Amino acid sequence: VKMFSKSVSRVLYLKLRGVNLPSKKIFWRGETRNPFFEIRKAGGLVWTKIVRTFEKQQYVSPTPGQYKGTIYSESGYGDISVIARSNVAAKTVNPDWVTVQIPLTWLQDNEDETVELILSSKRILIDVWHDTTNSRPELLGYLEVGLQALWDAAAQAQC
Repeated sequence: VKMFSKSVSRVLYLKLRGVNLPSKKIFWRGETRNPFFEIRKAGGLVWTKIVRTFEKQQYVSPTPGQYKGTIYSESGYGDISVIARSNVAAKTVNPDWVTVQIPLTWLQDNEDETVELILSSKRILIDVWHDTTNSRPELLGYLEVGLQALWDAAAQAQC
C-alpha cells in the first residue's frame, strides 16, 4: 500500500493505492479482487462491541499472524471504531481509491489535544479487505502507522 497524505486546517486527506494485492484465481473470471480499506484509531480509547453492547476500551495492537481483522466479528467482539472507509475498487489487484477525509478531532482522546500533538503521537490502523458478495469480507492485509510518518512521507513526496 502506498500512501500520500496532507493536512489542511484540522482535516487529514489520505490517498491510498494498492499495488499487486493478493489475488484469487476463479477459472471463469480470471484473477479478481474487489478491495476496499477501513481506517481505525490505533491508540487510546476505542469503541468496542462486546456481544450486544458497546464500550470504550484501551486499544490493543494486532498480533502478527493472529490478526483476522475486526469487520463483522464472528464472535460478536471487536473494535468498531471505524473513522474512514474507502470505495470498493471493482475487479482489480492495483486499486487507486478515492481520497478519504479524516477530521483530526476524531483521533482526539480529549478536547485539549492540539493538532501538533495529534500528528506527533497518534497512530491509525488500516485494514485492506476483499469485498465478497456472498459472505464476510476477506482480510488481505493491515498496517498500523503513525500520523507523523504519513506527514513525513507526504513532505518527501512534495520535494
